[in-house]
Amino acid sequence: MNHEPQIVTEAPESVRHLEAGKSEVLKSMEHFQEAAKAGIEVVRTQGAERLEEFQARSTAYIRERPTASILAAIGIGFVLAKIFRR
Repeated sequence: MNHEPQIVTEAPESVRHLEAGKSEVLKSMEHFQEAAKAGIEVVRTQGAERLEEFQARSTAYIRERPTASILAAIGIGFVLAKIFRR
């Protein structure tokens, strides 16, 4: 029997297929990451715009109706105090 180690000079076909598949998966992951970053940026921008709109509307409402705003704040404070006192 021949027990000498065999030297492999070329990767088997299955290893080459795995390397190609790995490369494709990495490219897909990079594309997904870029798309996710773009989507997050859109959501962040929309959220910032909505927050600014809400702040502007709130400020306008408070300036137009100061008494109602103060009474609403007192009422909300009273309710929150009752909830957190328990």
